[in-house]
Amino acid sequence: MGKAEEATPLFEEMLQGRRETLGDRNEDTLTSISILARLLEDQGKLGEAIPLYMEALEGSVLLNGMEGELTRRAAERLVSNLRKVGQRKKAKALADKHGLVGS
Repeated sequence: MGKAEEATPLFEEMLQGRRETLGDRNEDTLTSISILARLLEDQGKLGEAIPLYMEALEGSVLLNGMEGELTRRAAERLVSNLRKVGQRKKAKALADKHGLVGS
């Protein structure tokens, strides 16, 4: 609602709490990582968002496997953002690895 910058510190705090209580590879923690990455992306802070998207993808692969829907969505988001910052080779390699045809 136009308050992404105000919400970001709250989500950072929530993520830290989830990391401490649930661990880094918990589904709720990974969801929080993805939400924070999306907030940063919406603010144009792709340099901060991309590592979070990578972490969310790696965690999703561990929890859900390469074929999981959450893994696919995380990969699609990361590929899109890598392209936005001009990392086309890395984006293509990731898209190929995750079978994202036409991505």
